[in-house]
Amino acid sequence: MNYPGSMMNPKFEGGTCLISGSRSSSCTNGQIAQYGVNATTPALVQAGMKLVRQYDLKMVVLNTGHDYLGRNTGAGSFMIWTHYLRGLQYSPSFVPVGAPAGTQGQQGITAAAGEYAKTIYDFAASRNLVVVGGAGMSSPCGIFL
Repeated sequence: MNYPGSMMNPKFEGGTCLISGSRSSSCTNGQIAQYGVNATTPALVQAGMKLVRQYDLKMVVLNTGHDYLGRNTGAGSFMIWTHYLRGLQYSPSFVPVGAPAGTQGQQGITAAAGEYAKTIYDFAASRNLVVVGGAGMSSPCGIFL
């Protein structure tokens, strides 16, 4: 989880650089992105996306590696690594951007992409709220502040 090239399901890594391999053999990165940004702030996410557009790169988003379909991998891609993008915000009267005029606000929590499910659940419980989510306590959320 704490390394950008480490997937939860190793079959999506697909590299050929094995520790038991010959020193003279060549190896590949497999499906692990060759470029990326450790997006610890929304500004770094934006900067990474600017590079993707500028150089017409394939972009993947990786948090903790929890994608058993392999959508967070891609040979030659640019990775937006959100694992350390943290932050929780409570709003007593949340109204989504673009909601119809007059929409009544509701209590809500906004969680940054790198927050763990358990941290979010504890934050919600301390405010007498419930968050519906996954069972994995290390699973990330996917909402930017």
